[in-house]
Amino acid sequence: MFLALLLQATFPAFAMNPSDAVQAACSAFADHTLSEIRRGYEVLGPHLLGRKNITFFGSSRLKENHPSYHLAAQISEQLSKSGWNIISGGGPGMMEAVSKGAKQGVGKSIGISIELPYPETPNDNLDIEIKFADYPIRKHFMITYSQAFIVMPGGYGTLDELFEVVTLKLSKKISDVPIFLVGKDEYWDPILSGLRSMIGSKFPTVSEKDFAFFQFVNEFEEIAPFFR
Repeated sequence: MFLALLLQATFPAFAMNPSDAVQAACSAFADHTLSEIRRGYEVLGPHLLGRKNITFFGSSRLKENHPSYHLAAQISEQLSKSGWNIISGGGPGMMEAVSKGAKQGVGKSIGISIELPYPETPNDNLDIEIKFADYPIRKHFMITYSQAFIVMPGGYGTLDELFEVVTLKLSKKISDVPIFLVGKDEYWDPILSGLRSMIGSKFPTVSEKDFAFFQFVNEFEEIAPFFR
C-alpha cells in the first residue's frame, strides 16, 4: 500500500490503478537496469576485456596532503608502467590519486563513477569515464573485469566495496583474485580486529579462513612480486 501511494504521489498517471502502477514501475526499472548494463559492456568491454586490469577502492575524502594519497599514486604508477589498466571510481581523493599514477605509465585510467545528489565532477586524469545511476551496476563493472583489488583506507563506501568482493569470493561467484589491503597497522588492523573477535564467540559468524583472502601491505614493494 505504501508503494502504491508513493507511486501515485510521484507519478499521478498511475493513480488510476495501484496494481497497474506497480507493474509499470517494475517494468520501467527493469528496462532502465538492462539499458545501464548494456551501456556498461559497450563502453568498457572494448578497453578492458582480455586485458590486465586492477581495481582500486578508497576514500574520496583523503586529499593530496594525506600520505595515503601519495602511496596510492605511487602504487598505481608502478602498475601502470607494467601494463596494467587502473580502474577506480573516477572521483576525488584516492580515486584521483590512482588516476594520476596511471597516467604516468602505459595502462589506461578508467573511471566508473556514480550519480550523486550533490555535485562531484570526475577527476581530470581519466582516459575513459562512465557514470551510472545505481551503485549495484557500478560495483558490478568495477569488479567484473578486474584480476586484482587494491583497497586503500576509506569509509563506508570503501568497506561496502571490499565486503562485496569478499562475499563474491566466498560464494565462488568470481575467481580467486588477490585482495591487497594497504595500510595494515594504522588502518586495517583496528577495523578487522572487530571481525576477528567474533571467531569462536557467542556470534561465530566469521572464521579464520575468511581472513586468508587478504594480503596486508604497507608499500608497493610488498605488492610487486604478485604482478611480475
